[in-house]
Amino acid sequence: MGVLAGARFVGWALEALPTLLAAFILGLVLASTRAVAARVGPWGWQQLAGLAAGFFLSWLFTAGPGAGSWQPGVADLPRLFTGGLVASGVMIFPGLSGGTLLIVMGLYQDILRAINNFELVNLAVFLSGGLLGVTGFSRLVACFLRHHYGVTMATLLGLMLGSLRILWPAVVGVPEILSFAAGALLILAAGRDGAGG
Repeated sequence: MGVLAGARFVGWALEALPTLLAAFILGLVLASTRAVAARVGPWGWQQLAGLAAGFFLSWLFTAGPGAGSWQPGVADLPRLFTGGLVASGVMIFPGLSGGTLLIVMGLYQDILRAINNFELVNLAVFLSGGLLGVTGFSRLVACFLRHHYGVTMATLLGLMLGSLRILWPAVVGVPEILSFAAGALLILAAGRDGAGG
């Protein structure tokens, strides 16, 4: 019930407070890049190539149809499948939320609407992507982390930085600045607590 209530709240915020939510998530993501960058280790041409590739892929994906729509939209089936694949597969990374990724990809409202309206085809496509992500993609990511940790983290950093374009609020005022600060401070405080523990 708590998860469903949280999902409904985020869905409401996407419609009622889109710029505040965008600013808050922008603060979350931007503050998180600091911890990811620290995990890359020594920077070389391979890490820089991973960073550039991740940034380019994220930039292209978030520029697609429906991406960044803070209002309910119509997602095509390949995007739903990719959303399930990515959201479930990348949860192996510490502190990375599948729900946040769905918002960045412009799919959160589509998934929430599919659940509320029992859109079985859309749900089946999304869940099959999620199943593949859990059983296959996450193992592939784990393999890359074991053998190419720095490059993988640099690629993740590029993906995060590339997504920032879609999170920039349409309107920037004092409420959006405060919302951004709240998101950033939340991540920084969580990191400090983790380091202290």
